[in-house]
Formats: sequence, structure tokens, C-alpha cells
Amino acid sequence: MDITVYLPDEVAQRAKAQNVNLSRVLRDALTTQFAEEDTMSATLEEARIVTLELRTDEGRAYRGRMEATLIGEDATSGAAVYLRRTGEVVTYRPEDHQLRTVDDPARELLDVLSTDGYIAAMDALGIVPEVDLDAGFVAVAPATGETLPPRQTAGRKLRSVPGDLVEPPVSFLKRLAGHGGPSAVEVSPPPAPPEAEAAPEAEALSDAEAPPAPEESST
Repeated sequence: MDITVYLPDEVAQRAKAQNVNLSRVLRDALTTQFAEEDTMSATLEEARIVTLELRTDEGRAYRGRMEATLIGEDATSGAAVYLRRTGEVVTYRPEDHQLRTVDDPARELLDVLSTDGYIAAMDALGIVPEVDLDAGFVAVAPATGETLPPRQTAGRKLRSVPGDLVEPPVSFLKRLAGHGGPSAVEVSPPPAPPEAEAAPEAEALSDAEAPPAPEESST
């Protein structure tokens, strides 16, 4: 299937300069994204109603309910990590009774879970974690240069519009640098809007409709 991808001018120029194989980059980005979505969908099959003891910023106690799957828990601190039905990842710490949203699970959960718990949580989210074996089996943040797309509440999906025009995901744009090979997709700026049609010129009047010519007077 042929798809036309429109990129910002700066990204398009850089992609051309580096001979980026856009077909391969887009394919890899979508494959990774869809695999993550499929894994999360499977994880959410175990979702249940969770009730937590929470407190407002002013210290008022209340019980919060949500539908979610427990994907990680730290035995020492009691901190728990949940994947909500909306796709949002949240942490709950019993010492302060606060529920917090996790924007970047691969990095932020390093400070919440043990290495084993972290690996299990990443597996539930479809993310392959990194572990420093030289440091004694310690989970580490993704290598510099690899940017994981931030997780959003509703999740950003690839949006198709008429004419097979596709808006590429943010992760696709961020992965352009560093990929060589011949370009498989032509990069071009978005088409200019069509110019307004000029008003049609008035049609010449027919002989019957034309006003009569003035008669010449004779003396």
C-alpha cells in the first residue's frame, strides 16, 4: 500500500540530507507501537476495580476507585504501579496516600520498583527494559538517543485522512536521525491550498440583446 507522509520542512530537509529510508523507519515505528498496544490490551484483560485510600493536597481522606491492572509492586515501600483502562500508568504510595501519573514508565519507574519488579512492569507494557550487568543486574534508563514516546491518557493513534494522507506519530519523527539507506518515500512539503477561481467574465451580448447603435442623422 502506498502512503504519502508529510513532514515539517526542517525534518524533511534533514531526512533528505541523511538519505533516510522513511519506509523502513515508519514500518519499524508502527510495528513497535502496535506491539506495545497489543501487549497493553492483553494486560488490561486482567483489569479489576481497585479501591485506594487517598488524600487531597489539603490532607482530607477519601477512597478512590478505578479499573486497572496491577503491573508492579515494591515489597519494601509498598508502592504499587497500575495500568488503567485508559492506558494511563499510575503509581500509588501508601506513605502519602497519593496517586501519581507516570509520563515515562521506562525512566520514572526505576525509582519505584526493584529490578525484578521493573522488568515485570515493562513486560506488561510491551517495553523491553535495559539492565546493567556490570553493575550487578541493575535496571537502567534507556540509552541516550533512544527516545520513548510519552504516554498519554487516551494514547495517540495514527490518523488517516482522505487521499491516503497520513500524519506520522511523534515517535516516527524522533527516530529519523541515524537511519541510513536509500529513501523509499518521497518527502515533500504539504500541497498549497487551491487558489480561488476567478469570477467568470461576462459573456458577450448577442446581436438580439445588444443595444441598438445610434442612427446617423442626415441633413
